[in-house]
Amino acid sequence: MKKKIVSTLLATGLLTTAGTAVAGGKDCKNGHFGQHKGGMRIYKKLDLNKDQKQQIKAIFKAMRPDHKSDEFKKRQEHMQARKEVIQSDTLDEVALNDLAEKMAEKVKQRFIQRAKAEHEIWLLLTPEQREKLLEKQNKHREKMQDKFEKRMKKHTEKLDD
Repeated sequence: MKKKIVSTLLATGLLTTAGTAVAGGKDCKNGHFGQHKGGMRIYKKLDLNKDQKQQIKAIFKAMRPDHKSDEFKKRQEHMQARKEVIQSDTLDEVALNDLAEKMAEKVKQRFIQRAKAEHEIWLLLTPEQREKLLEKQNKHREKMQDKFEKRMKKHTEKLDD
């Protein structure tokens, strides 16, 4: 029973995370998806020169979805189809699998796009900036790992009760 609950929670978390990735980012205070500056934040503390700042901004801007594009319309259609599958009286497994495959492809594309952008930015940085970036990334990774472990401990304690 506990394994089913944990599996369900993990699956829900993965779907939520993947859905956010398909939507282009996390929901910000202003209600717009993908409009946060989280990607740029880590680079701001690297003492970038004006040219580097402009080039990095251009890289991030090129990654942003255009709300007038077909991609944005497809995303809206996907979200509507997902809603219909979830809210129907019977679960259509075929439609659900189709949506999952489409979402997986989008997540893959977004991952590749992000990796290419990070590579472009890496090439813009000086050796000192690269070293500083690696330190910041490692510190952030440790912080996130600690948060994750605390969260998992909290959830497992709830399941044991």
